[in-house]
Amino acid sequence: MINIITILITAISFEIATVILRYLLKFKSKKVIKKEAKILRFKKMLHFHHLFAGIIIAAFFYFKENVLWFNIGLGIALSDLIHHFVILKILEKNEKFEFMEKIK
Repeated sequence: MINIITILITAISFEIATVILRYLLKFKSKKVIKKEAKILRFKKMLHFHHLFAGIIIAAFFYFKENVLWFNIGLGIALSDLIHHFVILKILEKNEKFEFMEKIK
């Protein structure tokens, strides 16, 4: 049921996209979250990592018995773990994994 190749291809693809968005296009999730929170007048806002989306996709398709999408969901989740605990640790000396964003 678990296909390591599909998971790794998905994780690497998502991580490449994440790095391009973050470092080349200067798209940072904290800025987006803070902008949305100010519009909605929230003092705190959930930081929805793509780890969560990957787990939801994997769980949904596990019960639907769709092996391909189950593995893609696991790859998406793995990508976020790689991003926080490898890429950010190397490039920014920071592996924070925050769940709530405080709005100033």
